[in-house]
Amino acid sequence: MLAPTPPSEPFFGHARILARDPLRTLVRWMDTCGPVVRFRIGSREAHVVFGTDGIRRVLSDPDGIYGKETHGYRTLRLFVGNGLLTNEGATWEQQRRVLLPAFHRQSVARHVTMMGEVAGRWAERLAASREPVRIDEIAMRATLEIVSRALFGSDLPGSGAEVASAITDLQVSANRRISAAFTVPFAVPTPEHLRIRRARRTLRRILERLVEGRRRTSRDGEEHDVIDLLLAARDEVTGAPLSRELILDELITLLIAGHESTANALTWALLLLARHPAELALLRTDLRVGVSGEALGIETLGKLPRLRAVVDETLRLFPPAWSFGRAPRRDDELQGYSVPAGKLVMLVPWATHRDRALFAHPETFAPSRFLEASPPPFSYLPFGGGPRTCIGHTFARIELQILLATWLRALDFEVAAGQDLEPVPLITLRPRNGAVLRVTRRSP
Repeated sequence: MLAPTPPSEPFFGHARILARDPLRTLVRWMDTCGPVVRFRIGSREAHVVFGTDGIRRVLSDPDGIYGKETHGYRTLRLFVGNGLLTNEGATWEQQRRVLLPAFHRQSVARHVTMMGEVAGRWAERLAASREPVRIDEIAMRATLEIVSRALFGSDLPGSGAEVASAITDLQVSANRRISAAFTVPFAVPTPEHLRIRRARRTLRRILERLVEGRRRTSRDGEEHDVIDLLLAARDEVTGAPLSRELILDELITLLIAGHESTANALTWALLLLARHPAELALLRTDLRVGVSGEALGIETLGKLPRLRAVVDETLRLFPPAWSFGRAPRRDDELQGYSVPAGKLVMLVPWATHRDRALFAHPETFAPSRFLEASPPPFSYLPFGGGPRTCIGHTFARIELQILLATWLRALDFEVAAGQDLEPVPLITLRPRNGAVLRVTRRSP
């Protein structure tokens, strides 16, 4: 049986409808058409799966049907190479095994003190600001410092502004290319393609300095970070070391995924709390009663259930990966609807997180929902699900809690006039016009 299809336009199909307002359009399709929807972008037919049974089958993938040979992932490979995000098969399995030790909870716990120090320094800088600040830009710089120190062993040998600009160029261009009905081959030197190449060269140049510096430096007796793990890794068949290209691909992927999505989540959390003073008061009570003047650590975070709930609810409303796709290698059936081999199957946490059957009053910021009950399986997907759940989800959650708690203990945030909560759907969700907040130091 074929899945239902929403109204479309001649020639373009659903491309322009989605391009105009993808977030609201996808929620509307979910509400009006059901758990699986068939749509078309130009000549490409695809399905979007909103229902949890279909999501479970795609992400758990017990039969090994669903791969990453999609238009979206092929496009991302042009931008970030074959890192953990875009790769699959035996190479991906080896990459994940190599990197997993850096993301075990005990490994992340070693970085909590550093996270707190970085959060504290940025809190002091924010407290000294006399004008409203672009909190999204500050969040980017803070998380970039944390991820570079935790995963790469040092600050990046380049300006944070240069890195942030390159990542923004990649995001905007990748999103435009993924969503376009028709694209110019990447080999054609258009202004946008040249901008993409410059951004890639910038990131690779900065990261290559780190790798080459590490090759020349002995770190005997020190804890191994991601660069050490990649340099020490050997191909499981040939015994050869990982290629320079694969190492740089992996580092670029981790750099982008490891700081940009966390910075966005921190920004959304601060905006939501500034807009919901009652929720902010409850969280501050939790911080005061739970840890008082204690330093924040793994053990003290365990005493702050509402802090975790605020993070969870922020990630529900603004999931880091708001949509992603898979392609079935053979014909399959999802929730009673046939899905042909090779066609895009799109999953949209942004929409599924707004399913009224799964979350009461889904548009409302209500952290208490996560204190009252756990969401149904495969209904809550801020970091994906199944075997390919984001490798850094524990790191990101702990980093978010440390930054949020540190800043809220020291600072008051007020939404600047004209600020809205309208997201722009790039690869991740950013505030459309940036996020401007007034920041003042809290009384002791």
